[in-house]
Amino acid sequence: MGNKDEQEFQDIFNKIGKYFNNEDYDKALEEIKNALKIYPERYELWIGKGEIESALGNYNQAIEDFSKAIELNSTGVRAYKSRGNLYYDQGNYDKAIDDFNRVIELDNNNAESYFNRGLASYILENYDKAIEDYSKAIELDSNYARGYSNRGNAYYKLKDYNKAIDDFNRAIELDNNYSLVYNNLGNVYADLQNYDKAIENYSKAIELDNNFAQAYFNRGNACYGLKDYNKAIDDFNRAIELDNNDASAYFSRAGAYNKLKLYDKAILDCSKAIELDKNFKEAYVGLSEIYTNLNQPEKAEEYLQKAIELGYKPEEE
Repeated sequence: MGNKDEQEFQDIFNKIGKYFNNEDYDKALEEIKNALKIYPERYELWIGKGEIESALGNYNQAIEDFSKAIELNSTGVRAYKSRGNLYYDQGNYDKAIDDFNRVIELDNNNAESYFNRGLASYILENYDKAIEDYSKAIELDSNYARGYSNRGNAYYKLKDYNKAIDDFNRAIELDNNYSLVYNNLGNVYADLQNYDKAIENYSKAIELDNNFAQAYFNRGNACYGLKDYNKAIDDFNRAIELDNNDASAYFSRAGAYNKLKLYDKAILDCSKAIELDKNFKEAYVGLSEIYTNLNQPEKAEEYLQKAIELGYKPEEE
């Protein structure tokens, strides 16, 4: 391609880019399809088309386009990275890892690529591998707050609480507006039954994000751990207000009502939890306990048997 032809290509490519940057994706797609009729072997156009299709929600087509770009240029990092991200978003984690492997082969100094591969390994519950990748991302970028945060999550899954706490604290040092990290740090302290410290961190998460339903739910459970059932109910109320389809929040609130001997409310909440999740065996156990407290052994046994049918084993308690 001569200089003139190359300039014409760049002009067309830049025009498409302007449409894309202005979020006029339909026009960008129309223009890039026309360009591909003229330049079908230009891998840059296939990458561009993949990004446009992805922006339009046409993910399978986007994957096909990135694959075509890879076919034309097997050493281009961007197409592997974009396709890997789409595979990840679609839940195809093994294929995502394959693409991230290739990205790392081509550019082993990119912290984000190790981080992305770590995300996929984490989802597959390969926590040691995830830690290895997050650690490499941190090695390449010592200020990578998400790297510390996610490595902390992996350590938490492995019950290596001290390392999890260290990583969450480092993430907070780097970004003290990171509400999710405060919530996750609270989870560590809750597991350690240090409920005061857990509540402190959940409260900070809520201070940063007043609509953080999970943080209210978690703080409610910590208050329950301290036997402060009224405060627990307040937090469960807020969690339900923010997400009224969370069966666990109704079940936990039922537990607090049960402790306060507000049995009618406890029954309503357990029933709501079951309505939202027909296989919520713990909610059936909860109803069994409530009816035992109400001295209604037949109903208690009925709900206990239902829980057992769903896989509950009495020795789980």
